[in-house]
Amino acid sequence: MRGNNLKRAAEFGDGSVLKVQKIFKTLQGEGPNVGVPAIFVRLGGCNLACTFCDTDFEEFVEISLDEIIFKVRQLSLNDKNVKSVNLVVVTGGEPFRQEISLLCDILLKDNYALRFDGTKSITLFDIKNDPMLTNNLINKETKQRDKMEAFIKAVIQQYNNRIIENKLTISN
Repeated sequence: MRGNNLKRAAEFGDGSVLKVQKIFKTLQGEGPNVGVPAIFVRLGGCNLACTFCDTDFEEFVEISLDEIIFKVRQLSLNDKNVKSVNLVVVTGGEPFRQEISLLCDILLKDNYALRFDGTKSITLFDIKNDPMLTNNLINKETKQRDKMEAFIKAVIQQYNNRIIENKLTISN
């Protein structure tokens, strides 16, 4: 916290268990969804030491993906047991430090809109030439990293715009 947190390395698990600091319902407080009800999945640990950060994300527990999904689904229900919260914010710490693709896949299939609160990529792999993901290129290929980050941010922005405009088509 305030730049004094432990800098944790990226984790390469299978995503079936995540280090979670807290899961809670609130109103989104920043960005394009200010004031929108949201479920926050605050993941534990961070690989950065930002001096402006005021979040203590070192007190976390390991929680199974099934438990996380159950909790999100429960929190999204209103008092009549009807889903009323459709936005999930995956935050941290640094959410991309852990394997969150399974979490995201299930949440998207459950028709939640996802937002991420992460600051930078921590791994970059050439999956065609390094299928076992053994050679992290993040600090070796900065031009490639910047290009890939810009691309994925564009994909995410397009996806979000299509959700907002109700123009999302899912093909089988």
